[in-house]
Amino acid sequence: MLCGALPLTVYWVAYVALSATALSGPARFERVAAALGEPRWAGVGLGVLVALVALHGGARLRTLLPLGSGEPSRPPGAAWRHGLQRLSGLVLVPYLALHLYTFWWLRYSSAVAPHELYALLAARWSTTNELGLPVDAGFELLGVAAASYHAGVGLSRAGVSLGGAMTEQAERRAGRLGAGLGWLCFLFGSWTVLHLATGGLGLP
Repeated sequence: MLCGALPLTVYWVAYVALSATALSGPARFERVAAALGEPRWAGVGLGVLVALVALHGGARLRTLLPLGSGEPSRPPGAAWRHGLQRLSGLVLVPYLALHLYTFWWLRYSSAVAPHELYALLAARWSTTNELGLPVDAGFELLGVAAASYHAGVGLSRAGVSLGGAMTEQAERRAGRLGAGLGWLCFLFGSWTVLHLATGGLGLP
């Protein structure tokens, strides 16, 4: 789990932080997109993220197979967290597929220039369907919530695994650290989506 979960958590935190530069307006966001979005670097990002997702997904699948090592024991009362973790993982499958396409493949194929990405996301997330519902923005917010929760719980579990036989107090600290990271990622991730969707709520 650690070889896939920790790098994915680092990736998600970095992605949220870089995306949040949009809160300061398109100019700063486009500078970041230009620095990271050259086709060669986009190809590296595409390959690394696909490899990490495959590694983490394969590790999770192995625990479900009869010959796998099985799920680790969980303390009483952790069943709901485990259930939400699995549910968030299911949401992440289509969300990450869309993320790979929008943020890496379009840049790798040079279909979208760095200065076009801000406008592309703003147009997509501000669009509503025939019922007036912002479906794309709603799905993005759902994906942000799922990824933030998955990363937070994954980080706390990784802390327990790295610590070996931890005390109950140390496990609580790991849980609080994971929860704090998850809430912080959700705050800035959802703030960025709402800013791009509405054109407001940005930083001065």
